[in-house]
Amino acid sequence: MISRSQRGIALILVLMLTAVISVVVIVMQYKSRSALNLALQAQQFSQARAKVESAREELIYVLTTTPVWLTGAAPLELETHELPAEFNISGTAFVWNDVDFRLTDTAGKVALIPFNEATWRKLLEGHGMQSADPVIDAIKDWIDEDDLTHLYGAESGDYELPGFPRNQQPQFEDEFRFVLGMSDELWQSLRPSLTMVGYELPNPYFMPDNMLPLMIGPLTAEMLIKERTERLFSNELASALRTEEETFFPSKRLEVQLRARVGEAEYAESFVLIREPGADRISHITKKQPGLEWPVVESGANQE
Repeated sequence: MISRSQRGIALILVLMLTAVISVVVIVMQYKSRSALNLALQAQQFSQARAKVESAREELIYVLTTTPVWLTGAAPLELETHELPAEFNISGTAFVWNDVDFRLTDTAGKVALIPFNEATWRKLLEGHGMQSADPVIDAIKDWIDEDDLTHLYGAESGDYELPGFPRNQQPQFEDEFRFVLGMSDELWQSLRPSLTMVGYELPNPYFMPDNMLPLMIGPLTAEMLIKERTERLFSNELASALRTEEETFFPSKRLEVQLRARVGEAEYAESFVLIREPGADRISHITKKQPGLEWPVVESGANQE
């Protein structure tokens, strides 16, 4: 006959076994859910990547077979080729086939090559620098070939790292980050407005919205953004810009950024399309960066 103490021990053993089995079941369920989540994330990532790759090929086809790049996304061309009304090449984000696009004609950005002092001064002061002279002179010393220091500049004795300054034109886009006086915070705020190779003066007609107030003043910027959105440019605007450098026609270099999101997964890439002078077809695809981080740009009017 089983004693009361034996029944108690048996009950404890049963409870312990039940607890162990419950823990095992919970762990197995957790592992199964984790595996399912990983599989779902992988599937969503693949779908997002496929969307971006499809959008890239569609964009290249459109730019190659239509006058859109040549005319600057005129309304009639957009309607004729069934493109989104928001399609633009001035850096304003738009959505096409469930993919986020940002297309920027590099003519609308500030160039590292050639370096233009007046343009850089506007950009630096527009980003809160009270006196741009130290950075401007340091850039001059960075790119000139001599060891003579400009008034507020810096030569080799002012840098801790050997080989600085380079005393030649920059070789990569982030090179000016190392110029004396250029802080990390300042460089990150400038970076979306810069391009490696461009023009002496950036073209306002293709300048991103957030740059316009800094470069041409808030009133003219407001006028340009309105007219650019409506795709109708007036003589009043041309008079306000007051130079002969601007043109309605795009340049030969186009920065492209694409991003798609499916569920919790996201895939993005960037590249630059180049047309050789006189060519109506794309000549090169450069700077291709899959999986880039989508840049955060302070919004201006109509800027997403």
